[in-house]
Amino acid sequence: MKNLYFLLVIASLLTACAAPAAGQLEPTSAAIESTLPVITSETAAPTATIEPTLTPTPEPEPQWVAFIGNDGNVRMVDRLSGELRNVTTDSSQPAGASSDQVLYQYWGLKASSDGQLLAFRRDIGTPHQEGYSYSYEVWVYWVATGESKLLLANQATVGMDWKPGTHLLAYAVPPEEGYFTGRAQYDLDKARGIWAVDVDSGENMELVSPHGYSIANPSWSPDGRYIAFEEIWNMEGSGYVAFYDFETGEYTTYAEALGMLDWSPDSQRLAYDMLTYTASGSEQIFLRPLKGGEDLQVAPDYEQGYTYSPRFSPSGGMIAYLFHNGDPESLLSTVQVQLFDSGEVRSLGDFENPTHLGWLPDESGLIVSVGPYGTRQVMEISLLDGSVRVLAEGEMAVVLE
Repeated sequence: MKNLYFLLVIASLLTACAAPAAGQLEPTSAAIESTLPVITSETAAPTATIEPTLTPTPEPEPQWVAFIGNDGNVRMVDRLSGELRNVTTDSSQPAGASSDQVLYQYWGLKASSDGQLLAFRRDIGTPHQEGYSYSYEVWVYWVATGESKLLLANQATVGMDWKPGTHLLAYAVPPEEGYFTGRAQYDLDKARGIWAVDVDSGENMELVSPHGYSIANPSWSPDGRYIAFEEIWNMEGSGYVAFYDFETGEYTTYAEALGMLDWSPDSQRLAYDMLTYTASGSEQIFLRPLKGGEDLQVAPDYEQGYTYSPRFSPSGGMIAYLFHNGDPESLLSTVQVQLFDSGEVRSLGDFENPTHLGWLPDESGLIVSVGPYGTRQVMEISLLDGSVRVLAEGEMAVVLE
């Protein structure tokens, strides 16, 4: 009996030695040789357990959404894990600031098409006896490394946008002081155009010079051939829509204010909403062919109410927008999605002051900023069932694809 017990202990120890150590992968091509001793007693030999070779399931890549927190700082949230990351930490607001405190405020988040870079404007308010004097900077943030870099010092901007497929950031330069000589009168010698800085090379260049009016709010077409912008013709509201063709060198103006714009994925059409200043209650979504052809109304006519803020889906098969019922006392708007093939319109819910609609890259849902000022939230809305979840506290959300 003692001999049998001794043999079983030895077999157990040898079996343990033959098993792979935790965390080690067994070779998959070589034959596995048994190291079990021969058992001569009537007791059955233990069966060798061969652990399968498993490839660890890779961690999903983060799907970042950048936003401005309710405290004014730039942050990012991974919509999969909920991880939050601070991009800035020094934002401050005039309300509650001491008389000698320098103010830092952040605006205009723009993500490069590869999701690697995030650009934003930094406004610096320096106190003096009559209030604050402001200077302006453009910063860029590398998502992979967490590094931030001052890209443009002492540079005010009126809109900026990344050229798709590149790290070229276009930005509009404000007109010189004295551009407006009256409400609808201009000193066109003080008009300014659109410039760009290449983050990879550091080169700074003028992209589009003004053809009369000063120009603002650049928006690249998805193919990078065109850039749309607004001609500043009034002190308030939207400018006239124009665009520049980099292949032909042609500057085209519609001489018409169209409101908020979005490019179709094929770069052949512009969606617009006619919301050029405050809502009149008759705004509708239209598509305009870039060169020739008639405008096509997309959103249906409503007996009362208006639609605004169009956003094409990445494939171009759908368009999202907001619907307001026209009641001036109501703060609610409905997030809607229209399918082009079927004409179906899906309502995804009513939200307070929704802004900054953005599609998820796989078209499974939308990102939107909602709520009253100071307590706004970044939400994700499922296209499948309209379910909603809060991603973060903040606004001005931008999806990093």
